[in-house]
Amino acid sequence: MSATVFRRQLRMQIKDGEASIDSLLVKHIEALEEQSPHVMQEWMRHALRNQFSRDQAILNKKSGGGVDEA
Repeated sequence: MSATVFRRQLRMQIKDGEASIDSLLVKHIEALEEQSPHVMQEWMRHALRNQFSRDQAILNKKSGGGVDEA
């Protein structure tokens, strides 16, 4: 059995009619949620894992260490 280990809200202030990467991101996330809350959750998890892995790779490269990706 698994447990929810982290849950927060993502808050982004977007002005009406603003054309930015943030507004496009919000629209994409909202479309995924309309499709399925599970699909949106998995997309967010994947996006966060990818960015975290990139950040860790940069830090490990600078420190000369390695990373175990699970």
